[in-house]
Amino acid sequence: MAITLTHETSPAIARSIIETRVFIGGPILGDAGMNACIEGVAYNADQAERRGALIEFEWSGPIQSAPADGRHEPGVLYDERPHRAFIFVCTREHLRVTGVRFRNGISWRHAVRVPPRPAGSGLWSAAAWLAWARASAPRWLDRQAEDLERAIQERLASEPTVSVEPPASCPYLFILRNRGLI
Repeated sequence: MAITLTHETSPAIARSIIETRVFIGGPILGDAGMNACIEGVAYNADQAERRGALIEFEWSGPIQSAPADGRHEPGVLYDERPHRAFIFVCTREHLRVTGVRFRNGISWRHAVRVPPRPAGSGLWSAAAWLAWARASAPRWLDRQAEDLERAIQERLASEPTVSVEPPASCPYLFILRNRGLI
């Protein structure tokens, strides 16, 4: 039986998760994973980041209450009511991304990568100047957001598996290595 989870983040991070199929966990061991809410379960309202992109996941693995010793294992969804639902880093199965919805006023427009304005005269290539100039055209952002939404919907149609991984540089990597997780 699959469980529906929701994680709130920014549209740009939602885009990255869907494109790379990787969720980067928190930088400290106590938050080394993915915080979420299980559909139909009440959690403290302060857990969501209020960034506007609500990513929907499906969890098909084991579910446990919070461990008494505080030691999480990969591949388990921990129901830590009323604080959060939590999936520890190094989880590489059981989690699939199924959709994204947005809070009012937020959309894929907020995840479009807009070329920066070239600075100086000799530091930027003609291609960089052209990309920046095109980005200032009317409806450019709308077209980019439409293309991005179409690409995201195509990717979501297959409900890809997402892994929960530690940040590349964090203070708890040695613990994960000692436990044989990385």
